[in-house]
Parts: sequence; structure tokens; C-alpha cells
Amino acid sequence: MHRFWLLPLLCLPALGWAQVEPPTPTPTPTAAPSAAVEAPLPVSAVTDEAAAETPAEVEAEAETAQDATSEAVDKIEDAASAETLTEAERQTLTEALTEVEKKPGPWSGDFAFGFLSTTGSSEATTYNNKLGLIYSVERFKNDFAFNAIYGEQEGVRSVERYAVTDQLDYNVNVRDFAFVALDFEKDLFGSIRERTSQTVGYGRRLFRGPVHTLNVSAGGGSRQQLPQDGGGREYDFIARFSADYLWKITETSSFSQKFRLETGVENTFTEAISELKLNIIGNVSTNISFTARDNSVTSFDSQRTDTFTAVNLGYQFGK
Repeated sequence: MHRFWLLPLLCLPALGWAQVEPPTPTPTPTAAPSAAVEAPLPVSAVTDEAAAETPAEVEAEAETAQDATSEAVDKIEDAASAETLTEAERQTLTEALTEVEKKPGPWSGDFAFGFLSTTGSSEATTYNNKLGLIYSVERFKNDFAFNAIYGEQEGVRSVERYAVTDQLDYNVNVRDFAFVALDFEKDLFGSIRERTSQTVGYGRRLFRGPVHTLNVSAGGGSRQQLPQDGGGREYDFIARFSADYLWKITETSSFSQKFRLETGVENTFTEAISELKLNIIGNVSTNISFTARDNSVTSFDSQRTDTFTAVNLGYQFGK
């Protein structure tokens, strides 16, 4: 019995301890991440961290940072040298860009003149000239050409020929075009004294450059011609085929080949012109050409095929 009355006395301290409020825990640095991030490190911690690095490690890090900075500077200097030009280079580049961007005018053309004179055992004089004019806009192109040849042998006229051609093209697209062509020729010593033709047709640009250019066309129309041996003027319908090729060999030289065929009941006419052009200075050039012309109908005192070789001094503009 005496032991049981001691139990309340032993329980009183326990109950008192249970009623006392537990102490508030002191917040640790990790409990507030934002404060831990924003609060600067203690001076002692910084000193300890710096002391933990050896002088060799500090020197290595400094060298690495310096190398990275030097590499960045080199890249900037390379970019600057690639983009920065001297005044002379800038002017040259501006002129080149202006030349490229400058749109050519609608007019262009060329003129050539040749002269040959021989004396001594035989006397001969030959003149030849040609003129070409081209007017070209977005949809239309007009090509006009005039050729003349005159020659004397021992004071007697031996060759005289004039030719005028004009062709108007309508560009359907960048490759296809429709055309109307007019051709007139007068040859006082050829098998056909006069020839006039009017044709219409369709053409296509097979090669468009910049090195090789080739245009082909086909059409039909009418022709009027007067034979050299007299008789009346002849009229017939013809078919017309042509090809025009240009090879730009270099910046100062080019080769061209032109071919034209007109065939009808009365006559078949074929013409081929080969020309080599060599620039001398600026727009002045030397032209060496060979022309072959053939008529299926001949007169009693003329040959079927005529050839002509010429060396001319030419000038071109608008190109």
C-alpha cells in the first residue's frame, strides 16, 4: 500500500514537463534557399577557398581565361578584316556592283568596215561593210541588219551585192518566241538578181548562255525573185528554217554561226555565215568572217555557190 501512494508524486514532474512548450528550432541556412543564394559568403569561407587553391592552379586558370580572350579577339579581327576594305578596294567594288546592277538600254548594235586593194600584175579593189541594230524590251525584239559588198577587177566592176533583213520577235516566254521576218537582197552578179521574202514562224532558245547561245526557228511565207538571165518575176510559197549560234570563248573573243534555209518550188536558197570576233580595245574589234551562199537555180554565166571571206574592223555599242 505504501508504494502505491508514491505513484502520484512520481507522475507530477512528468505532467509538468509535458505542459512546457517545446523550444522553437533555430532555422538553418538551408531552410531559406533564397537567403542562402543572396547572402554573400563569409570572409573566412572565401579565404579558406582561396587558400585551398594552389598558386599553380590559379596561374593555370588565368592562362586559360587569357587564351579564350585572345581567341575571341582573333575571330573579331578576322571578321573585321573580311568586312573592312580600303578606300580603293571599296571604290572598285562599288563600281563593279554598279556595272552588274546597271540595266542595259534597249538599243544595241555593231558596225564593221573592210577594205582590200591589190595592185601590180592585177588590180582589184573590194569594199564590204555591215550594220546591225537591235531594239529589245521585255516582250519584243527587233533585229535589223544591212550588208553591202562592192568590188572591182582591173577597173571593171566584178561584184556588187546588197542585203537588208529585219526580224521582229514576240517573246512568249523566256525560251519561246514568234517572229515576222522580211528579207530583201539584190545581187548584180549572182544567179538570182533580186529576192524578197516575207515569213512568219515560231522559234525556241535552246541554249540561253552565258557561254553558249543557240536559237532555232521555223516558219513559212511567200517569196518573189527575179532570175539573172531575164524572164519574169517568180512567186512561190516557201518554208523557212534558221539557226543562230554564239559561243563566248573568252571575255574578249567570240565565235558565231548563222544558218538560213528558204525552200520553195522555184528555188532553194541556203546561207551560212561563220564569224570570229576578237576585241582589240574597248568596243573595237577585228572580225574575220566566211560566207557561203547557194542557189539551186543558176544562170548560164553564174555559179551555184558563192563564197566570200572578209576581215573587218568593227565597233559595237550597247552591250
